[in-house]
Amino acid sequence: MVETAETRELVAGFWLWEFKNKDEAVAWVKRCPNPMPGPSESEIRPLYVMADLQ
Repeated sequence: MVETAETRELVAGFWLWEFKNKDEAVAWVKRCPNPMPGPSESEIRPLYVMADLQ
């Protein structure tokens, strides 16, 4: 028997956005609607591609 998380619980989720800089990202997140019925957190992380790492 396999047990899974309750479907009413959000385990994780993410959005990918493209911004010119971190200030623009922060400004947008401040306007973003809260997807949860109660308090939640937003985390901004950079996305790297192979060209960025060479």
